[in-house]
Amino acid sequence: MPTARGLGVLLGAALLWAAGRALGIDELLVVATVAAALPLLALVGVRVGGGALAVRRRLRSDRLAHDAHEQVALDLRNDGRLPTSTVLAREVVPDALASASPRWAVAGLRPGATIALPYRIAATQRGRHHLGPAELTVTDRLGLALRRRRTSATTPVLVYPPIESLPEALGAPQRRGSADGARHRLLNLGDEFHTLREYVEGDDLRRVHWPSTARRGKVMIRQHELPWHAEATLLLDTRAPAHRGAGDASTLEAAISSAASAARHLADRRFLLRLTTEADERSPRVQDVEAILERLALLDASPARSLASLGERLRRSAGEGLLLACVTPPPGRERVADAADSRALLQAGSGFASRAAVIVHDGQDAQRAQQLVALLRAASWRAVARPVGTPLAEVWPGLGARPSAAGSAPAATSATPGATGHEEVSEE
Repeated sequence: MPTARGLGVLLGAALLWAAGRALGIDELLVVATVAAALPLLALVGVRVGGGALAVRRRLRSDRLAHDAHEQVALDLRNDGRLPTSTVLAREVVPDALASASPRWAVAGLRPGATIALPYRIAATQRGRHHLGPAELTVTDRLGLALRRRRTSATTPVLVYPPIESLPEALGAPQRRGSADGARHRLLNLGDEFHTLREYVEGDDLRRVHWPSTARRGKVMIRQHELPWHAEATLLLDTRAPAHRGAGDASTLEAAISSAASAARHLADRRFLLRLTTEADERSPRVQDVEAILERLALLDASPARSLASLGERLRRSAGEGLLLACVTPPPGRERVADAADSRALLQAGSGFASRAAVIVHDGQDAQRAQQLVALLRAASWRAVARPVGTPLAEVWPGLGARPSAAGSAPAATSATPGATGHEEVSEE
């Protein structure tokens, strides 16, 4: 399309043509013809040159930690047979990743040439965001015509919730003993093995057990027992009526961050993880920690008003392992001990060998949060209160405190929290 300058040149050419005809001056007609041809030639040039530009976006990872910075490159390539004139490029970047959309002016590209246009993004808000599309504006050197084009391709970027490095508090994963009380070392180290089996093509010959091979007359392989993993269920309260505040200062974001930090902490200690919220309709299943962090990055507040269904569902699906709840104090003015949310929370943990809770509050509910902590500890939970704005790492060691003996915890929880019994080691 012609620019304002191009339209002005066309208007001037028309006036010169009219003056030349009226005065009978042929030179004015020549000048008018040349002036009128310039915008038309510019329109042809930008149309031919602008349509041959290809755009590609490059970044090292499409998953970013909260507050991480990432370098992005927008590659602009001229696939046409003619050089381009001036190209104005703009990348559409959401506010969650940059304070402003970056812009560049490229003087021109030869046929087949590529130029990298770098910019940086900062992951300031959890969620899935999209880089792009790119907007390209090609103009001629005289600024008489331009062509705008908006690419369709975008690049999704997932930003995780804030994840803190946590100190030891819940202990290493353990499990109950077998029926005869015997225990095996399950670290799969050195020459320890669980049983023997016959050789199968493709087995590592270094695992051949030669004494058994000689005795049985066939090749026998040492079969290591698979490493055992403890299980942990993360319970996250996402109810909109139960949370306060907005943005990063809200109790919802603090609860999600607490769950994400706990998930990473427990996964590093070889726990098998489950994540559930009051909005789920089915019992939680084991998921990879990356899948859990992705879900936490995308979670929104739910309209649910009660934890009752969650308590019953978890009670039915509970087993050996740890329940870690990230919740808020029960909303309203009802006594914490009498609140339906408190009863549902206690019911949810009744079938787990070990129970812990992080009670998130915004300061106004500090007293109710402490009352819930006391109630849970009396029921053999490990519980701490986390005010919004306080790092989880500061209160996390409080989960290492032994729960009250007044509760009805299973005997297995008398050891390290997160454990389901003491471990005996039998040597092979």
